[in-house]
Amino acid sequence: MVNETTDIRIKSSTILLLLLILLNIMISISVASSYAEQHRNDLDSMLDLYEFKISHVFDDMFFSTDLVETVVKMGYESFDEETLEAYLSPIANQHNVRNISILPNGIVDYVYPLKGNEQALGDNIFEMPERKAEAKIAVTTGKTILCGPYELTQGGSGLIARKAIFMPDSNGEERLWGLVAIVMDTKIVLDSLDLNTIESLGYEYELTAEVNHHEKVLVASSSHFNPSAAAYSDLILPNGLWSLGIRKNASSSQIISILSVFLFGMGLSLYIYRSLRKKEWETYHARKELYFDSLTGLYSRRKLEEIEILLTKSAAPYTVFYIDLNDFKMINDTYGHDIGDKLLILFSHQLKETVSDSGFAIRVGGDEFIIVLPELSDTEAIHSFCQRLEAIQKEALIFEQTKLPLYLSYGYGIFPDEASGLDEAIKLADSRMYEQKKAQSGRNR
Repeated sequence: MVNETTDIRIKSSTILLLLLILLNIMISISVASSYAEQHRNDLDSMLDLYEFKISHVFDDMFFSTDLVETVVKMGYESFDEETLEAYLSPIANQHNVRNISILPNGIVDYVYPLKGNEQALGDNIFEMPERKAEAKIAVTTGKTILCGPYELTQGGSGLIARKAIFMPDSNGEERLWGLVAIVMDTKIVLDSLDLNTIESLGYEYELTAEVNHHEKVLVASSSHFNPSAAAYSDLILPNGLWSLGIRKNASSSQIISILSVFLFGMGLSLYIYRSLRKKEWETYHARKELYFDSLTGLYSRRKLEEIEILLTKSAAPYTVFYIDLNDFKMINDTYGHDIGDKLLILFSHQLKETVSDSGFAIRVGGDEFIIVLPELSDTEAIHSFCQRLEAIQKEALIFEQTKLPLYLSYGYGIFPDEASGLDEAIKLADSRMYEQKKAQSGRNR
């Protein structure tokens, strides 16, 4: 009988061991897959972040070049030295700008600041073997091109943004007037990208440039970058592209964790899994608290920053509505904040249904709301949406046999017809909302 019991225990232990091994295999595969997915997501997130950073730096360069073009078209030849410096010094005083050149007919006629750059005066860019190809691309494309990095004669490395300028001749036809160029310090530009942070987080990176149909040039990289298993992001420019590659080896702690799950049992496996889930939930709830209003469930004011980035990136037209609930303070004072909150929740629910998935509904504070409707700018569509807002006023909150209706004032601003950006569209919508509120002030509530 003892032997039978022992046999039974041995069999039960074996079955349990097999089940635990099987479970461990499944959990180990799950954890390994989770690490791989997280690894890929981390790479994608890092690439998105630095693609935005690099694009932002380039956009600043191109914008500065556009400003110099504007100065030229304002009447460059007619400006005295003091006036010209007054226009160009704010651009040249940016921390990454080395100098600004103006080249009528491709000949360097003006350099700011002049000190240290005197030797450039009189140079004809169309006769310089190492620069004429760039000048021709700038003329052909009509866009700002980014060249370099180059070793500069005055020392250090520089990136050069060039743009061809066209002006109408006596017959009104656009003719090449010349070019403008801005030289930026490569080191300062790279420092502003904060590429060292990539290494500090355990990644390797490589930033390359391929411009003017030349060979790829290494701009910056980790000391031991290995292109295998690297993820890449390309930034296409009129005269080539810049490419950022990022990779990360599986850390030894991850390998040990997976082996520990497999060798030491379900307990450690569950601990690792729960730790990962806990981090994901913490991230999820942190994001929810950051971007959502706790009372109404609408987006919070912080969401505007993210929306602005999306709108700027797409450059598509959009309309912004600014909405205010009328008499809300009186309702709070008369019936209490609990009733006021219920009225806000009712209105927010109606607002969600009105906006649906076509836009963003944001509570910016108290009884004030903003709606952003991407790709909506024509008069008929705006009028239709206004009618939907008016329909909300038919709703009401019933409290102790008292009907509390929803009265609202609103205004809108349209990009790009009326505003140059999100902030300006919001201000315009806010102004129109107050005009409507003022016009409604005589109503009998």
